[in-house]
Amino acid sequence: MKKLKDFGFNTDNKTYVIAEIGINHGGDINLAKQMIDSVSRTGADAVKFQTYLTEKRVSKDSPIFDILKKCELPFEAFKELQSYSKKLNLDFFSTPFDSESVEYLESINIDLYKIASFDIVNKVLLRKVASLEKPVIMSTGMSNLQEINSAYKILKDYNKHR
Repeated sequence: MKKLKDFGFNTDNKTYVIAEIGINHGGDINLAKQMIDSVSRTGADAVKFQTYLTEKRVSKDSPIFDILKKCELPFEAFKELQSYSKKLNLDFFSTPFDSESVEYLESINIDLYKIASFDIVNKVLLRKVASLEKPVIMSTGMSNLQEINSAYKILKDYNKHR
């Protein structure tokens, strides 16, 4: 039986607990740090955020544009949050929603990527993330079996480590 370390996770445990912070910080880096502090007291292994440029994610006339814009953190904030998480012995990773976000996250050397369920059909994003040859967690909640198989094939074909 494979262990989590075989998939690139930084743990000897049989379970890997991820605290989903996402955009719950409301765009406030200090609140994000308070949430990381709280997570560090729970025994979780990692914190996960969402990295995006609102304008790339939804159109300006979308009913959720203002909400997403308010919750958007500048790219530089993720380096600070990553450093803060590491000081508290927590792994840090994020769900990118666009190529620029992937490139930024890669520039700060995150170890793991998460693909949102609605991006399971985003072949450009899947190829970009898979080409980095890092572990990927992919949500499948909004997907059918054909979409899951197609996304898996892309991740497998574009990731030389498999």
